[in-house]
Formats: sequence, structure tokens, C-alpha cells
Amino acid sequence: MTAGEILDWFDRRAPRVFRRNLSKSEIHLLESEHLALERHADEISALIHNFLANINTG
Repeated sequence: MTAGEILDWFDRRAPRVFRRNLSKSEIHLLESEHLALERHADEISALIHNFLANINTG
């Protein structure tokens, strides 16, 4: 999960629920607003790539 943490409606406790229910999940909160991908595309792409590589190898 990647999310912008500067959103008024974003509850910072919510990612813990994902983590409890999806044991192999990773959570990354970025200093951004609603359109985090527009400002952090390279960082998010690298996070996704690394996550998928780790899932596929073990």
C-alpha cells in the first residue's frame, strides 16, 4: 500500500488493518496528498518492483 499521508480524511491507523489481514503486505506512507503517484512516481515504482521481486523469491 502506498498512500499520501497529508490527506485530511486519511486515518494513519488504517494501514495497520491491511497489515493484520494481509501478512505479506508492505506499507509506505509518502509525504504527499491525493495524487501521490504524480509526485512520487519513481519512488512508488521502485517500491512496487521490490515488493514483487520479494514476493516471487520467497
